[in-house]
Amino acid sequence: MKKKLLAVALVVMSSIAMVNLAACGGDKAKSLSQQICDKASACNLLSGVTVSECVSTINLCLNTLTAAQHADWDTAIKGCVALQACANFATCYASVPYC
Repeated sequence: MKKKLLAVALVVMSSIAMVNLAACGGDKAKSLSQQICDKASACNLLSGVTVSECVSTINLCLNTLTAAQHADWDTAIKGCVALQACANFATCYASVPYC
């Protein structure tokens, strides 16, 4: 009986932890780097680079930016990711400052 109660308690605690993580953003959607690289891949814009390599390259660049530059990049990228047409996306990304 104690083992069963312990198992139930662990399931309940795990569920609570997952809900808390989701509420705090721990289960967020993909990072902007991932989103931009996924979009570039879907639009056939990566030219022999994998999505993983793209994400790594962007993240390395982002690590060199100041907080203000990073904020500018985030704002610009969000606008690009929202675009449906690949041509519009490519034009938008080309105008993004920094990375």
